[in-house]
Amino acid sequence: MASRYWPGSFLEFVEEVDAPVESPALLVDSARAAEVLGFLPSWRFEETVMRTVSWYREFAQGASARELCRADISDYLALQRQELV
Repeated sequence: MASRYWPGSFLEFVEEVDAPVESPALLVDSARAAEVLGFLPSWRFEETVMRTVSWYREFAQGASARELCRADISDYLALQRQELV
């Protein structure tokens, strides 16, 4: 799905011998956040993938990671405010 938003991109898996061990499969599930905190995501899965790919593409082109994060957070919070109205 990600390649749809960044044609010509590719993944390269590099094994680092001294790197900390991470789960081979990370699964994201917001059910617990909804149950405990009442949090519901505002972005659907496809929107989230599109924004993630866009973040990495812009970062690779020299954009500031801090500014990219701030922009995404700002967009997300604006959408949440709209949903509360």
